[in-house]
Amino acid sequence: MHPAMAGSHFQGIKARATHRFQWQQVENAPSLQTFNAHSRLNERSGIGAVFYNDSNGYHKRFGALFTYAHHINFYRLKSEINQLSFGLSIGVVNDTHDQSSFDPSLTDPLVTGYEVNTNGLHIDTGFSYNVLGFYAHLTAKNLFFSGYHRIDDLKIKTPRAILINTGYFIPFSNTLSIEPSVLVYDVQYTSALGYDFNLKSHHSFDLFYSWFGLSYRANVYSNIYSKESHRVFSQRHKQFTIMAGVRVKTISFSYAYSASLKNVQLVTFGGHQFTLGIDIFGKKYRPVTVRGIL
Repeated sequence: MHPAMAGSHFQGIKARATHRFQWQQVENAPSLQTFNAHSRLNERSGIGAVFYNDSNGYHKRFGALFTYAHHINFYRLKSEINQLSFGLSIGVVNDTHDQSSFDPSLTDPLVTGYEVNTNGLHIDTGFSYNVLGFYAHLTAKNLFFSGYHRIDDLKIKTPRAILINTGYFIPFSNTLSIEPSVLVYDVQYTSALGYDFNLKSHHSFDLFYSWFGLSYRANVYSNIYSKESHRVFSQRHKQFTIMAGVRVKTISFSYAYSASLKNVQLVTFGGHQFTLGIDIFGKKYRPVTVRGIL
């Protein structure tokens, strides 16, 4: 969730639970569970919270983010959206590295033979602008980070990340609109400068609302590099995602499938993501929604 988007929708409480998993043929494959909720407090304030559990092999991470957003409204009519938003998130994270199954004969001083825990505190910030069908977001993650290792007080450095994305809703009729969007992201200390190109269609009916989408993600730089027998090999991360969802009254459900487009593959299956949502007090503030929030 972009920090500045907490409560920007004028529609009461939005809550979403997500489960994502990949590499089904691999034991202890990566999986992610998240729960987030955000709400408008009044004409100018919104709050939100995110809880997540991320596991990957011997490593597990549990964290929480708590967000406050301030909204400045320039609209002339209640049926018009023209809003500038600022947001700040404070997060805590606990990392667990399970070394209990490691070979005890290893002489590595960092191998303790039991679970090693690391804690951290971080701050994210962001800006958003929504006007009619247009939106733009700028988010800085880990703008501030403080953490330590419980055993040897080793300081932890977590890379900062910058995310910029923008999109526009193009209405074709009362029941159909198309949403093209682009996301650019950069992670400090790495070569993870990348971009997403996305296209979604939104369909409004009397009894339900649905959407379908396509997304292409790629890194600018190679993330694999080797040199053997005077042969150089490099490969960029590339990924393709399809998604679909439906909302009936206050309940929504969506599904996304991601497949790697790289030449070297760990497994033949991609990643699956399921999201279940509920909206509470959906008509509390305004008859018009901020676009781009499901």
